[in-house]
Amino acid sequence: IQLERDGISTTEITLAFPLRDPPRAHGAEAERAAPPPALDVFAYLPLRSYGLRFLLQADWMVPSSREAVDASSAWNQFLRDRVPALLRHAADEFVARASARLEAGDAAGAAHLMSLFLEGLPVAGQVVDFFAPLAGAAAAALRGCRCVLAADGQFGFLERLRVRALFAAAVRRCRRR
Repeated sequence: IQLERDGISTTEITLAFPLRDPPRAHGAEAERAAPPPALDVFAYLPLRSYGLRFLLQADWMVPSSREAVDASSAWNQFLRDRVPALLRHAADEFVARASARLEAGDAAGAAHLMSLFLEGLPVAGQVVDFFAPLAGAAAAALRGCRCVLAADGQFGFLERLRVRALFAAAVRRCRRR
């Protein structure tokens, strides 16, 4: 692959997940808490939102208008394709920090921290345009990752969360009937 950044042998890609205090409400009110907003992608300055719920900063190639990432750039495609591995690394960091909170007896803090990570993951249909492929690629990168904190304090696989969510949605639909 010919990359447009001749002479550059390294670059940095930064992910930043927004942190916020846990909701004060419990039960149904806590479940209705709004998800984090979609955030801008940065090329040192903000470009625009692509539906990602974490900040993404990289040395993107941009047109002179600086309004978007140049989707035709092989360099940008190269950078974008590195993001799923960074999300996996972020998962490991969140798990390590949540584990430390569990060891300190702060199960609620650990659960909140892991929920912030899970809320930040790219979701198909929400992530758009050049970054739309990140939803599937992130899911693939997180397969086999124990990044879901269960009620018993153990970390489980993300795939099980999807199955549980689908089952819970089906149960709610049946209860409404």
